Amino acid sequence: MVIYLGIYDMSQRMGRINNYQHFDKGFFGLMDQLVESTKPESFILLEVSYEAILDSGVNPQSLRGSNTGVYIGLTTYPHSDGYSPDVQPDVSGSIHNVIFKTVYNMKNLYASRISFANDFKGPSLVVDTACSSSLSALTLACNDILLGKADAAIVCGTHMLFEPLISQYLYEFGVCSPRGVSAVFDESADGFVRSEAVVAVFLQRRQDSHRMYAQIVSSRMNVDGRKTVGMLYPSADSQEQLMRETYTLSNIDPKRLTYFEAHATGTKVGDPQEVKAIYNAYCATRTTPLPLGAVKSNIGHSEGSSGLAAVNNFGIGGTNAHVLLEPNYKVETSNSFLIAENIPRIVNICGRTEEAVKYVMDFIQNNPKRVTNDFLALLAPVMRFVPCINSGGMPYRVN
Repeated sequence: MVIYLGIYDMSQRMGRINNYQHFDKGFFGLMDQLVESTKPESFILLEVSYEAILDSGVNPQSLRGSNTGVYIGLTTYPHSDGYSPDVQPDVSGSIHNVIFKTVYNMKNLYASRISFANDFKGPSLVVDTACSSSLSALTLACNDILLGKADAAIVCGTHMLFEPLISQYLYEFGVCSPRGVSAVFDESADGFVRSEAVVAVFLQRRQDSHRMYAQIVSSRMNVDGRKTVGMLYPSADSQEQLMRETYTLSNIDPKRLTYFEAHATGTKVGDPQEVKAIYNAYCATRTTPLPLGAVKSNIGHSEGSSGLAAVNNFGIGGTNAHVLLEPNYKVETSNSFLIAENIPRIVNICGRTEEAVKYVMDFIQNNPKRVTNDFLALLAPVMRFVPCINSGGMPYRVN
């Protein structure tokens, strides 16, 4: 049997990750053979999780040995990785190399590798609920922190396209746009556009946080169960029920919602079902419009990591996830620049390269209106470096 597959445009409005082959393995204490045998997204996860901790104003070294959990959301496809066709039993090292490559590309190690490199002692797991994976992971992380099973958490979503045949299958199946256009909420919508994203957020209890972008008010998930229209068909009823439970059990008035970032893939089935759920759950008693947005219209659908790029999520198997966020309302005052403007300060900067140190120093020099008291307060603990046998270290320093 010969199967002919059409060729479709995959390039328009697609989020891509470039220069993924660059990785400072020495910084994370990983050996050459491991790096050469493992997919790049595993190492990008190491980088973005480390960056998320730094961005929170916490020095990652201070978390070593702590009860910090790691929760990774991703989508897997059967046999998409495959096995090496070059196993030669009579060639020394051939089988060993193939086994090494196969084992170190196991998806569960995506979480374990972050825990290993940072010496985290909390839960470490991978979650796959299809497109709702990363928000499902976020919900599990929130629950573990609330129950005291973790003191903090790294939550990640990852999706990179190394198997073009999977994309081709999805186009043939009719779920991807043959035009390569993610026409979210549009009458011309004809499917989603696959995209790449590796995302990480660092969760802490409010009293422990140094820098807060938003507070997770409530995070829940459910599943559609049995549906007469089939397992793969989205359910507006289940999504509506989840939304109502999310705000009702947290005593949140749905009219307080000022913006809804939708899952919205750009499919003729999924978008109407989601909008129906949103309308019934949030707009029945509203007297003002509720703005809807969808980042997929700009970057495409990053599948398992889409929840951390959006907020509402539902997976093809029926697992739905919903999160309510409250922004940090802290507003800059006239005193925000008091120390930075009037009192000379010694700012200690350290980095892995001269370029990295120069970048930070140039930022401080060229952005005086962004060097606030809070900025300096965050910079000081992050740059407080203690040599550690498990770290490549920060050899370049400047004041």
